[in-house]
Amino acid sequence: MRKLAIFVEGLTEQILVRQLLQAVLGQNRIAIQTVKITGGHNVRMSFTVMRAAHVERQTDYYIMVYDCGGETNVKGYLMAHRDKLVSSGYTMIM
Repeated sequence: MRKLAIFVEGLTEQILVRQLLQAVLGQNRIAIQTVKITGGHNVRMSFTVMRAAHVERQTDYYIMVYDCGGETNVKGYLMAHRDKLVSSGYTMIM
């Protein structure tokens, strides 16, 4: 199973990416988990799972879609979590 992580600006983009992936790859081949990130800088970062992934035997892709809560946070959150995601087996980070 391939693992992908996608960082988006907000909830609307998170919904768009989830629906696009389901339409292109097929709902049975992917498991998508959506997460909202808050905090950072001077406040402890927290993660809230908005929708949990359902992994089955025929799942080819495990995809984490992170809602960064604004365009200014996307690059910072991506760079802060890149190494941890790579060490966890994620092959693509966008």
